[in-house]
Amino acid sequence: MNYDIENDDDLFTGKDHTPLRKDAFEKSPREKMEIIQEHFHAIMETLGMDNAKRPQVQERLTMQIVDALKEALGTKDVACIIDAKHLCVNCRGIKDTASSTITAELSGIFRTNPITRQEFLHYVGSHAKFD
Repeated sequence: MNYDIENDDDLFTGKDHTPLRKDAFEKSPREKMEIIQEHFHAIMETLGMDNAKRPQVQERLTMQIVDALKEALGTKDVACIIDAKHLCVNCRGIKDTASSTITAELSGIFRTNPITRQEFLHYVGSHAKFD
């Protein structure tokens, strides 16, 4: 891909701010993605992980737990709160290793009835309000 160097005001390659090797732009983005996918697949295989145990976004995990519970229990009235520490934050050397991320997914009566929602949040030790 050729860029007009004279008119590159909106082009950010990161090379001015991130140290890169000289060969960093030899492969196309598609080639890089294919290589990354192959390596990621090998890593997942090595770790013995399959598809429901893959690394994922905490918000999506919270929603998936609610969906699974709704199906397993045969009800739409399900609530889930996850309070997790993320190793990706700790591994990068960020000094605040005590912080955590809280996500919540509420459905059925937990979402529609403010009294039931507040009672649930009280029992789990959170007084946050969810829309």
